[in-house]
Parts: sequence; structure tokens; C-alpha cells
Amino acid sequence: MFRFGPKRFFSTALKFNQVNFIGANVHAGQPKKGVEKSPDLFRSRGFLNEIQATYGLKVNDLGNVPDEITKLRQQCEYLRETIRTNWQDDAFSLALGGDHSVAHGTISGVADGLKDQPKKLIWVDAHGDLNDIDTSFTGNRHGMPVNALLGFALKG
Repeated sequence: MFRFGPKRFFSTALKFNQVNFIGANVHAGQPKKGVEKSPDLFRSRGFLNEIQATYGLKVNDLGNVPDEITKLRQQCEYLRETIRTNWQDDAFSLALGGDHSVAHGTISGVADGLKDQPKKLIWVDAHGDLNDIDTSFTGNRHGMPVNALLGFALKG
């Protein structure tokens, strides 16, 4: 069973009555296999049912990033477009995965959905994720999403 934030977070503050869950089953930003299984683990452990039962919100499961999309850039674009589209449908989008390189796609999708409204982001992570290909010790893309969000292009 999962326990997380007050109902206000999902319903009152954001003024949504439904959650669109998107599985960010991505591992291309780093070399370790397994993180792409995260969305399916959330589902199998009852996370989506818990949101519905505890907070009374309708949960729409939009599935995962299609397996045939294997390049990180295209995976982020898929997430961006899915979130942007669903934001326009006036539903809260919740993307969960294990590789935080997808933040570029998810945050861009929210920004697109908000259009001209003010945007603020609080980035909480053990690392700044501000690397680029030249400053990263590992070359892993999952250490670069903030760099990309600030407008620096990911090479490759």
C-alpha cells in the first residue's frame, strides 16, 4: 500500500478530478537495465488503484512509452506530446519511471500545457543534473536533463 501527500495536492490545488498515468519505461539515459520496469511495478503493486480509492480521483492508464521507441530523444518527445495533449484535456498527468532523463520530456510537456501561464520548477535530486556531454564523468544522459531544459541541446 502506498501513502503519499494530502488529497488537496491532487484535487483542490490543481483543480483536477482525474489523473492520467503515463509509464516512463525508459533506461536509455543510463546503462543499468531494470529501471524501465518501474511503471509496471507501480501498476502491479496497486499504486493506481490506491490513488483512486484513497483520493477519489478517476485514474486513466495511458500505458507506457511504446517499446519500439528506443532513442532517448524520441522517448522524451513521446512523453512531452502525451502530457501536453492530456494537459489540454484538463487532467493531471503523472509520469513515473526509473530513469530521470525523462524529466526533459515530462517537464516540457507540462510547460507546453501551461502555455503562457507562469512556470516554476523545484528540482529535488541528489545531483544537479546540469551536466553536458563534455562535463559528465560517465556520459550518462540521466545527468543532463536540467541542462537540456535550460536550452542547451543534448548532442547525439
